[in-house]
Amino acid sequence: MKKITLIFSLCLFNFSFITLCHAQNTILYNFTGAPGKNPDGALTYFANKFYGMAQQGGANGLGCIFSIDTNGNSYKDLFDFNGPLGAEPYGSFTLIGNRLYGMTSNGGPSGDGNIFCIDTNGGGYKDLFNFTGTNGQAPYGNLTLSGKLFYGMTSTGGTNNKGVLFSIDTNGSGYTIRLQFNGTNGANPLGSLTLSGNKLFGMTNAGGANSDGLMFSIDTNGGGYKDMVDFYSVTGDQPAGSLILTGNKLFGMTQDGGANADGAIFTVDTNGGRYKILFSFNNTNGDEPWGDLTLSGDVLFGMTQHGGANTDGVIFSIDTNGTGYTDLLDFNSTNGRDPQGDLIILGERLYGMTEYGGPNDDGVIFSLKNLYLGTNELTTSTGYVKLFPNPSNGFFTIKLEGHEAKSNIAVYNMLGEKIYSTELAPNYSGSINLSGNPSGIYLYRITNESGEQVGSGKLIIEY
Repeated sequence: MKKITLIFSLCLFNFSFITLCHAQNTILYNFTGAPGKNPDGALTYFANKFYGMAQQGGANGLGCIFSIDTNGNSYKDLFDFNGPLGAEPYGSFTLIGNRLYGMTSNGGPSGDGNIFCIDTNGGGYKDLFNFTGTNGQAPYGNLTLSGKLFYGMTSTGGTNNKGVLFSIDTNGSGYTIRLQFNGTNGANPLGSLTLSGNKLFGMTNAGGANSDGLMFSIDTNGGGYKDMVDFYSVTGDQPAGSLILTGNKLFGMTQDGGANADGAIFTVDTNGGRYKILFSFNNTNGDEPWGDLTLSGDVLFGMTQHGGANTDGVIFSIDTNGTGYTDLLDFNSTNGRDPQGDLIILGERLYGMTEYGGPNDDGVIFSLKNLYLGTNELTTSTGYVKLFPNPSNGFFTIKLEGHEAKSNIAVYNMLGEKIYSTELAPNYSGSINLSGNPSGIYLYRITNESGEQVGSGKLIIEY
């Protein structure tokens, strides 16, 4: 991280370096209304294309599904929501093979949202499940896959109209409510669930002991619910996003609270202990983060909806220990404003969307170059795991340092099926070959001899 600090320090004293640092931002696409506008979620990568959803616009003004090349060319409106088949999507896709799965916050027969799937070529749209209010209403997050089950949450609906946590088969059958939020155990979740083994971690925007939201864990079968953290004022409150997991630590953000009431970045152990505010926003450096954090090595990347030099939001990075906060980009309306989604990493670039801004104030798709991306590096309590290049054509290099015992790596496809597993020697440095598998996103998990996780993440294969 010393190099990152040096580069951005130089930017302050040399105009050419200022230009270099801020010119790395590229607008890939400006939304224009009819083909979609006001995107709120994140992009999904598959086979050299991005897939996403616009909350508004499209042929019926109710949002659409789109694809675009990673260089910003060939934007295509794949599907227009029409009300009965869903309306106003807020979240992002879950990819299985060449099918995209997602949710809408509105529409469907009851106007309460739905779960759907569609092929990446725009064909085969299928309404898998319709919310009715009683069984949930208005989901804002994403679906989380475990085996052949999706897990998700709705922001309202259910017995207490405070949202539900549910599971459903990937074919749309077997919908089951695993938890009814009732205020005491949380209310109005706006993010997604994070899976670790047979446990799900999540946050609610309201409810809990202080009515400011809480963080919880729950077994995938609906048992073992635990209120891990009750948010309150200076500890951060009203989280709107999701948690990310690395080792035995969770990282997240709250849109409000912290030292300056402008939101905060925090970390907590998976058992609910050692909750710590890593950084408090102060409007000048960002305000109201809505999306999720993105991890690369020991660096977290994210966005705030407001604040920064132009009050239009910022892109930032920060070390996982809470030091090294850097404002990477200030949105200024022209280059986008009010981002509410997440960043994704491909090679040396960050990609994302803003809800508004651009020449039509309908939002933009952007990329931002960061010279310190391109490897997956995870620091643990006993050392680090480095995996690169990512994406690759199926050949990945793994380096383990500080791991004196044998470990095992397992790789899974998005159906949860194990496609690769091998033992790694102590302090392993070598390669694995996954080139026989199709292009797409895969998950890897590295465990030690005791079965404890020492590294995990995503792998992208592209040919």
